[in-house]
Amino acid sequence: TASNIVVRITDKDGDWVEGTWSVTVSTTIGADGFCFLNATSGNDTTGTGSLAAPYQTIAKAHASCGARSIIYFRAGTYTIDPSIEDGTNPGDCDRRVLWPETSRGVIWLGYPGETAIIDFESASDAQPCFQMQGENIWIDGLELQNVGSIAFKFNIRTSGFGAVVRNVNAHDLLFGGDGKNSSFFLWTRCDD
Repeated sequence: TASNIVVRITDKDGDWVEGTWSVTVSTTIGADGFCFLNATSGNDTTGTGSLAAPYQTIAKAHASCGARSIIYFRAGTYTIDPSIEDGTNPGDCDRRVLWPETSRGVIWLGYPGETAIIDFESASDAQPCFQMQGENIWIDGLELQNVGSIAFKFNIRTSGFGAVVRNVNAHDLLFGGDGKNSSFFLWTRCDD
């Protein structure tokens, strides 16, 4: 439902200014809503993506969470199912998972107080990565491990916005191979 938020700022002399914003919070899964994953107790068959009935895998989030959703990762270890890879080999990402903001949630948050690990399970010849596209990418509170050449490749395009990465514990970056970039996060900007 919609809620009006009033902010009042007062200076040392007691002068003040006030502003009101109407904020609508959606609890539906999909556009503008939250989508919860739980690697240990979620269920991709019976789950709804709600806090009470979370999905279990990144693959289910890929298929069901929708554009502009905020994906919350509960405690546990998540892997990358090859079924969500797009089948292309764009150089640095040998096994790319395309994740555009226009159809998927690009805000990934670790649930507060819990440890959510994304295990890329990379071997020297099999290197999955997420290629996120959009203006509102946010990765926060996750742990990344066993990353091949790149964990996340952000394609910022031509907007003035970009990607925010904070509170991420990333370790075990493998050598990407000759002629490839090796980084946990790689920002690219492609202009036509």
